[in-house]
Amino acid sequence: MIYKFKKITFFYLFFIFYFFVFSNFSLYDNSYSAQIDSVRMGFYNAVQDSKKAEALLKQIKVIKPKSALVMVYDGATCAVMAKNVWNPFSAVKLLKKSNEEMNRAVKLSPTNLEIRFIRFAVQKNIPSYLGLSNNLNEDKKYLIKHIDSFYNPKLSKEMRDYILWFMTDQGGYTEKQIELIKEKLQG
Repeated sequence: MIYKFKKITFFYLFFIFYFFVFSNFSLYDNSYSAQIDSVRMGFYNAVQDSKKAEALLKQIKVIKPKSALVMVYDGATCAVMAKNVWNPFSAVKLLKKSNEEMNRAVKLSPTNLEIRFIRFAVQKNIPSYLGLSNNLNEDKKYLIKHIDSFYNPKLSKEMRDYILWFMTDQGGYTEKQIELIKEKLQG
């Protein structure tokens, strides 16, 4: 199917999820912490088994008000669902909804690195010819500019290594930027 993601797309999303859930890397408002943790766990389950994505979308739908962080997970979950849709028009519709939700999330919380990183990772793995990866350069620049904010002493070495790998191997950064990323994330 022409709309299939790269094989390792959901491997990336799994580690993104793992990074934010198990690293104690708190980037969200405490009033939403229980809901966000539940959404993150649901997202982890959906990445492992995309059939669980629909249940997660139902869970997200009842969260009121919907924070920007919940919106980005809503969008990312739609992208997970698109992977297994047999109808290409339905898959594109889900990917468009995914893109809209993630863009709304960034608009509401433009400085949230978790939101930017999730949108970047999802869009990086959507086929470019669909025209739904228009924010890659913007997010790429934002992430490199704020790379210092990714360092957290509670963050495991494995997660720093994963982010380092994703950004240097999959991110499309220049050699100079890669050196900066390595310096900041290995520190």
